Amino acid sequence: MFGLHNKSDFVPPTQDPVVETFCKLVKADLAKLKQKGKRSSRSNLTYAERKEIGILKSNKSITIKAADKGGALVVMDTAQYLDEIRSQLSDTEVYERLQVNPTQRFKSELDTIIEEALNSGLIDAKLAKYLTVEHPVVPVQYTLPKIHKDLQRPPGRPIVSGRGSLCNKVAIFLDHLLRKFAVTTPSYVKDTSI
Repeated sequence: MFGLHNKSDFVPPTQDPVVETFCKLVKADLAKLKQKGKRSSRSNLTYAERKEIGILKSNKSITIKAADKGGALVVMDTAQYLDEIRSQLSDTEVYERLQVNPTQRFKSELDTIIEEALNSGLIDAKLAKYLTVEHPVVPVQYTLPKIHKDLQRPPGRPIVSGRGSLCNKVAIFLDHLLRKFAVTTPSYVKDTSI
């Protein structure tokens, strides 16, 4: 029975646990601000700064991304950004172009597996409903510029966002299920000083 003591051991999260924790902290901070009599909706930006941010956001000729390392914000030419993504995706050693989108076929197969697990008593109806994605999105690839490699034409670190995709909730469930079996040891990676 997948290591569950009973079928209700897994309660599907209403949202990502990190986001949930962040929201709780923000709510606590807002409550503190109200107690002190400060306005909680006051911006730390001037009107001119907010206006400029709006102009930058609407400028389609630039792309603004977080850097791969260092916490910097990178403003780059959109054409250059798209060229980097096209260059990566054209590598036939890594990627293969599909003739059709297989999402619906995979959804049908996953729905069958979920139904079989429900019918055999491995999972309950609540978990089956949670694992079933009605309208899955196709995962999207984007890149984070590696400005530590090249400031002028930074290569991109490929990231595939699976949020809302067919396997997103299955991955959350498996993470929850396997977490108690993961052996953790204190370890770290130490940078060398040159």
